[in-house]
Order: sequence, then structure tokens, then C-alpha cells
Amino acid sequence: MVFALVLLRSAVKDFLWTPPWWHSFLVAVPAIALPILASFELRHSGEANTLRAEANRLRAEANALEDQLGTLSAELDGCRAEQATFSRLQTTRKSQSRRKKCRYSSAAP
Repeated sequence: MVFALVLLRSAVKDFLWTPPWWHSFLVAVPAIALPILASFELRHSGEANTLRAEANRLRAEANALEDQLGTLSAELDGCRAEQATFSRLQTTRKSQSRRKKCRYSSAAP
């Protein structure tokens, strides 16, 4: 690398000391590009904020629906338990009435 610097010393010196128009252009590019890129970024930032707000709203809605689902599931489980109890009672009554009929029919002859 030192060898390259020694060989290109005059070219580097000429590049640094001669002010052609494109040197000025290279210096001006960042100053011109900065406001343009900043405006694009500002627009993108506004859009990102809008999308983030919508995503937060949708997350809150999803959480509310999950809570509602949990409530409805608990209510459904309660109804199923009640129905199972009712079915068990009905089955018990039917079997008891059959037993009574069997007892009476066997005792009659």
C-alpha cells in the first residue's frame, strides 16, 4: 500500500489541489441529497406511524375478541355441564321407573 502511495503521489496531489467542476459537484451532492432523502424519510415515517396505530387498534380488537371467546367458552361449558346433569337425572329416573315396573311385575305372579 505504501508502494502504491509513492507511485500515485503526484496523481493524488493533482486530484487534491486542482479544483475541476466535478470536485465541486461531489461536494455539493450530499448537501443536495440530504433534504430530498429527509423528505422521503419523513413521508415514510408518517405512513409507518399510521400503520402502527392501525396495528395497535387491531391488536386491541383481537384481545377483546379473545376475552369474549373465553367468556363464551366458559358459558358453553356451564351449559354442557347442566345438560349432562339433566341427562343423568333423566336416565336415573327412567331406570328407576323400569326397576319399579320390574319389581311389580315379578311380585304380581
